[in-house]
Amino acid sequence: MPIVKSEILEQSKQASGYRVKFKYTFADGRTFNVGTLNANSIEQIDQLLIDKKAPLELSVKSNDAQEAKELGITAEYKEASQADVYYIYMYEGFNESEPLLAYELMEPVAQDILDLGLSVEQMAGMFNQTIEMVNDVMAKWAYLDSNKDIITGYKTVKGGM
Repeated sequence: MPIVKSEILEQSKQASGYRVKFKYTFADGRTFNVGTLNANSIEQIDQLLIDKKAPLELSVKSNDAQEAKELGITAEYKEASQADVYYIYMYEGFNESEPLLAYELMEPVAQDILDLGLSVEQMAGMFNQTIEMVNDVMAKWAYLDSNKDIITGYKTVKGGM
C-alpha cells in the first residue's frame, strides 16, 4: 500500500455528530488532507478514515500517471504503475479526434503494450476496462499505425505551411 500513515487531523463535536479532517501520508512523503467530513459517531470516524484511503490512492495514481505523460515518461512514475501510465497515453489518444494528435499520444506506448503479448482479456484486466473498450482502443491504434505514413506526412506538410 502506498499510504503508510493515516491520522485524524481535526475532530470536533457538533450537535449532529462530529466534523473530522484526515491526513494521509504516502511512502514517498507526500501528504494529503481529506475533509471536512461529518460522522455520526466515533466508530463512523474510524470507518471514514478507512473508506477514504482507496479513492485517495486511486486519485494520486491517476494524477501521477497524468504527470508522467506530461513529462514524456512512459515508465512507472511515483505511485503510478507502468499500466497506469500506459492507460493515460492510450485513453487520451483514443479520445482524441484529430488523427495526428491521437497517433502522437498513443505511439510512445502502443508497441510496448503489444510487445507484452497479452490477450485482449489480459489487457482489459491490466487496464481495469471492458474487453469491448480495449478492442476499440487497439482497433484505433491499428488504424492509426497502418496509416502512419499519411498521418506523419500531414504533420510535415502542416509544419511547412
